[in-house]
Amino acid sequence: MRKFRKRGFLLLLFCPIFAGIFSFAPALADESAYFITEVTDEIPTQNYVMATLAETKRQTIGYGSGDNFLAPIQTSDPDAIKIYTAQDLNNVRNSPSGSYVLMNDIDLADYNSGQWEPICNYNITTNYSISFTGTFDGQGHVIENLQISGGDYRYSGLFGYIKNATVKNLGLKDTEMDISSFGSAGALCGYADDSKIDNCYNTGDIISSSSTGGILGHSDGSSISNCYNLGNISTYMVSAGGICSYSVDTEIANCYNMGIITSTNIFSGSCNAGGISGANRDTVRIIV
Repeated sequence: MRKFRKRGFLLLLFCPIFAGIFSFAPALADESAYFITEVTDEIPTQNYVMATLAETKRQTIGYGSGDNFLAPIQTSDPDAIKIYTAQDLNNVRNSPSGSYVLMNDIDLADYNSGQWEPICNYNITTNYSISFTGTFDGQGHVIENLQISGGDYRYSGLFGYIKNATVKNLGLKDTEMDISSFGSAGALCGYADDSKIDNCYNTGDIISSSSTGGILGHSDGSSISNCYNLGNISTYMVSAGGICSYSVDTEIANCYNMGIITSTNIFSGSCNAGGISGANRDTVRIIV
């Protein structure tokens, strides 16, 4: 998969219409400048300073594995199904309404020839969707080397489609996604419907022809809190966002992005890009 430069001074936009305001930011210490743009339906604001402070705080007062989480890790459900291995993780799809807890870090590099099938999805052939409706508690652990490529899935991510679900306390490290199907893609989840995402992060790169976000591809009626993205996010058809690509009736709180966000429409139409949310509809609240 094509790799992107992790930090830089330029955010490339090749479309005539985009959400938000993009600007240069001065370098801090030994790091390059970061693009951090928060977008709402009413007031676009630039806030790279707040994001840099949040990243500094995470590095000094973090929680969970590697001290990489923004919020404390609460005690897990004692009755939750315990996940120890990549096969255990894959089996979540067999009982999508259950409660699960991750017991340790998992590396997916060698599982299923290095290609992950998103948990629960929309079947393009049968026009039937299966959603994850349970709870997944990462307990401050990390899933490494999540890799998805090609155009087999409508919704791409660790989870494809979740509804009335909770996913929390989970890190995704060195994610690699190169998606050619039309739909939505995010490291954690492709499509989140009326769900809660809390205390999660992504450090890998995603490129897609779909709506593409660092954490979520599409959020409808969901809440996203205490999340951040360090990977570079790129789409060549629709919208791209550091946290979520397309937000509908969504609240995003205490989240930040430090990756480069690129949206290019190869058909010369409109496209959207934002440091937090690429495009918004209805009531979207972004709280720093």
